[in-house]
Amino acid sequence: MKIGLREIIFFKLMLGLLLASYFFGFKRMNDKRQAYLDDIEVKQKRLTELARASRDLDDINQRLVKIEQAIHLFEKKLPQEQEVESILNYVTTLVERHKLFSRSFKPNPKPVVGPNYRERQIELDLSGNFFGYYAFLRDLERLERIIKITDMKLTRIDEQDGQMQAVLRISIFYDPGQQTVASAKSFNGVQP
Repeated sequence: MKIGLREIIFFKLMLGLLLASYFFGFKRMNDKRQAYLDDIEVKQKRLTELARASRDLDDINQRLVKIEQAIHLFEKKLPQEQEVESILNYVTTLVERHKLFSRSFKPNPKPVVGPNYRERQIELDLSGNFFGYYAFLRDLERLERIIKITDMKLTRIDEQDGQMQAVLRISIFYDPGQQTVASAKSFNGVQP
């Protein structure tokens, strides 16, 4: 076989056609393919972020439901303003039930004002058996209403064994915004 001028020109044309097809066809198609792959990767990242945000949104919704339940629980524990008197009567009943002697029972007529609640303070001066006082505190703690003992001083009465005197300040928290009729048996299921 003899390689001549025609064969060299043909070979160069074939080589030129191959290079032209690479630059005008294959390279352009490869660049488009890479752009599609990059676009797919960006969209997959966005989908992953969207799935994470959706999962977080579900978590937030569940947390909001739990927070709303907790708020409802605490609102239920806040008596209405009209119920404070029945709670005071119940505290008096507890004192008598546990055979304690009440030396003084001074409710503060002016409530302490909070952002969404009011606080009514009572100062009690009790004397009696320690076990009766302990049972009184236990029953007071079991109330479904929010009651807090802010100050307490216990002193032993020296003349009698097991006898003591207690001066304590109780705070009863209530909701000032609700204006419905109070029910004395609505707290803790116990009628005073």
